[in-house]
Amino acid sequence: MRKSIRVMYAIVFMLLLEGANYYVRGSFDIPTDNHLIWFQAGFLSLIIGSFLTEHFQTKPTDAIASSASLFFTTFTLQEPPFIWAWTVLKLLCAFVFLLCIVLMSIEKSTYEITPRIRTIGRAAYILVKELGSAKILCTYAFVFGVLSFVEQDKQAWLLVIWIILALSVLSKPHQIIKNLFSLWRTNIPAPEYCGIVTGFEDANIVVVQLNNELSTLSVIAACPDPIFDESNALYLLVLHTFQGNNMLMARTIILDHQESRWNAQKYIFKVEHCQEQVNHSYIYSRRSDIIGLVGNNSEIGKLNIQLYVDDRIIKNNDIVQVRYREGNILYQIVNAIVNEEKINRDSLGYTMAIAIQVGTWNTERMCFEDFNWVPPINTIVFRAEPFTEIATCTRAYTTNQMVLGTFNTGHPILVNKSELVTHNTAILGVTGSGKSCLGYTIIEGLIARGIKVICIDNSGDYNNHVRPITGNSRIINGVNAIDAFLASTDVFVVATATNVHSALEITRRTYEWAQQQYNPAQIAIEPKVCIFMEEAHSLIPEWNSAVNPGDRDLVNQISKYIMQGRKFGCGVIIVTQRTANVTKSVLSQCNTIISFQAFDKTSNDFLSSFMEEDYVENICRLNNGHAIIAGKALISGRPVAIQSIRRA
Repeated sequence: MRKSIRVMYAIVFMLLLEGANYYVRGSFDIPTDNHLIWFQAGFLSLIIGSFLTEHFQTKPTDAIASSASLFFTTFTLQEPPFIWAWTVLKLLCAFVFLLCIVLMSIEKSTYEITPRIRTIGRAAYILVKELGSAKILCTYAFVFGVLSFVEQDKQAWLLVIWIILALSVLSKPHQIIKNLFSLWRTNIPAPEYCGIVTGFEDANIVVVQLNNELSTLSVIAACPDPIFDESNALYLLVLHTFQGNNMLMARTIILDHQESRWNAQKYIFKVEHCQEQVNHSYIYSRRSDIIGLVGNNSEIGKLNIQLYVDDRIIKNNDIVQVRYREGNILYQIVNAIVNEEKINRDSLGYTMAIAIQVGTWNTERMCFEDFNWVPPINTIVFRAEPFTEIATCTRAYTTNQMVLGTFNTGHPILVNKSELVTHNTAILGVTGSGKSCLGYTIIEGLIARGIKVICIDNSGDYNNHVRPITGNSRIINGVNAIDAFLASTDVFVVATATNVHSALEITRRTYEWAQQQYNPAQIAIEPKVCIFMEEAHSLIPEWNSAVNPGDRDLVNQISKYIMQGRKFGCGVIIVTQRTANVTKSVLSQCNTIISFQAFDKTSNDFLSSFMEEDYVENICRLNNGHAIIAGKALISGRPVAIQSIRRA
């Protein structure tokens, strides 16, 4: 119940109480005679009890206020009827008052109390919470006040009204007995007091001051009083501990979101056994996967993540997950920096990871889709869960899709085979980084799609490693054999080209063949043939890297054929470790880029037009066999870093 509604109810019942006062005494004035006892009891039960200060639980300070006020008010009664009832009320008030003193004494000596004293304190707290509430004491005083000091013909109506209200608010006696009995019956030790709440960083994050060290990801409970009370406990998960103002502090996250109760929670207890709702909490169930929180200056496409875990469980290019709006958004770590936070005179060092959005996984389309918003600050970031839909994915692949690699989670990264060819592709990276192995995989995928592949490779490696599923493969030494290959049913050929002129002839003849196969009635562009250029820097060199003066014009002709070949289903895939030495007139036509590890500035400048600067800076940190892929053929929209498929 919201506070505004509770205030409204309190006002309504206060008006009813004032109406009862007028009904009994014929005046709206606050009584000063014996009628004060029932009026005061009603006022305290309503204002202090049911709707305002004791709406959630009775604190010792509330019990002291109720018991002391009623204790001294009973001494003002002049020869009241039912003297035994008023004596019982005095004794009950005195008993509650003494229990509150005991609890306050335990609070001041919390660091030194023994388990036995703690159990006694918990018993005292249960009695204070139940017997010391305004609902109990004031209702008792009201009932006997009506019986003692209201005229007999008016007693019945007041008693009926108040007993109905009393039955709706009174605690059940058997619950008190059950709670007390459980203190000695249970074998579970009472939770140990370990600190206090010092503040909130936002609705999720609570900062606490600790008396002793707690392990990361341990569970603690917050209670309104220094005695642990399971019924009023709210649970927190420790993210990390740090020194602040020469005190041991901890940053924690709320496990059960009962926000309306948090303004009363103050004391922290270390718990070994959690309530059932905590065990069912999503955060608690995945506590071992928590790596940190969304930090300041995060954007829709990029998160700054303040890490709270051992650096050994997370590394560059790992996939992390944020749960937001009932969905899971995946991000890829591409960098990390070390920061320092000043907390008064103390310094807190921490690691800030930078993660680029990958998106949300679409099972039907087998790809990631953009999430067009940013999670709130201090949202929990988890290590992404392992991918478990591999069997479903395998059935969902089409003949026009192929897997180029995976994330560390196992998510497959698919590309469109047709667009690899028709929109041209560049594979970049230093020697030994994995370009050729990926090239073997791509060629086999294109062959399976029915696309002819002419591989220009002077080493012969591709002929030894590519395994066509259908058709034959062979090596041809002269460009004249290209025409025979294109006219045959063969799907793969390795051609040798020792200079730019040979590369031009292969490109020209391939282009002319594709042009002859062109069917204007076809709406979609159907890929027919792909020229795969290994060591492209020697076949289509930049003008300042050309060996012969006339090579520049030849390269321009190759570039023209490549530009016009798309509409005829003729494309090119170039592979090079020297991006600076490949003509930019061809590189600029490659709409899909697969970059392995690279260090040269030319590669970085070229890649900047395809991907975020953070990915470009990450190129030099890639391990062998890992690559960043971006562009038209990638079925997922955003650039990603992958581990390329390993060949048996």
